[in-house]
Amino acid sequence: MKDYLLIDTTPSEETCTQINDPDYYGKARAEARRMIAQIDKHYPLPENASMGYTILKSESHDFGSYYQIKIVFDDECELSTNWAYSIEGDDLGALRYWDELETV
Repeated sequence: MKDYLLIDTTPSEETCTQINDPDYYGKARAEARRMIAQIDKHYPLPENASMGYTILKSESHDFGSYYQIKIVFDDECELSTNWAYSIEGDDLGALRYWDELETV
C-alpha cells in the first residue's frame, strides 16, 4: 500500500529560506528541487522496488504555506520501505550539506 514520509527541503546542517523572506515561495521551491535532485543522486530507488518517488508538498500553517518533500513508497515492499527510511534517516550522511553545484 502507498505510504509516505515527510522531510525538510534543505540539508540538515544548512540554512534554509525563511518564510518571512519576500521571495520565500520562489526560493523555497528552488531549494526543494535541488534537494530532490540530491536525494535522487545519493538514494536511487533499488531496481526491484515496486514503487518510490519524491515530490514537493505544500503544507499550511498560521503564517501561510511552507514546503516539505514527500517520499512516497510501497509499505508492502521491503526494498521500497527500506529506501524511504534510509532517506529519512540519511543513512549515507549525504543530506547533511549541499553537494557542490555542478557547472557546465
